[in-house]
Amino acid sequence: MKPFNFFERFFRFTVSRKDWFLKGYTFGVLKQLKISLMKKYYVNKNAQNNGDHEVHTGDCKYLPDTSNRKYLGEFSSCKEAVKEAKKDYSQSNGCKTCSNECHTS
Repeated sequence: MKPFNFFERFFRFTVSRKDWFLKGYTFGVLKQLKISLMKKYYVNKNAQNNGDHEVHTGDCKYLPDTSNRKYLGEFSSCKEAVKEAKKDYSQSNGCKTCSNECHTS
């Protein structure tokens, strides 16, 4: 028998007990957790000197002015945001400050 992770055990307990209040509360907590992990991402419409269009989070100190940025959406990682930015700007890159994991040049 394979070991269950915490959530699998908890959900099985709540479903088997038919404890709807607790089950609803648990899903609400997980939904809030998912929302808190999602960040808003933007791409700079103006390319850097090297031709890159940088992808920034909504709280980055280097986030461009409203007129110089395009909203990409909410993503759980910068990789997804850079992928979205590349649909419009093939040479896109993560910001060194807020999306360092995706910063390549």
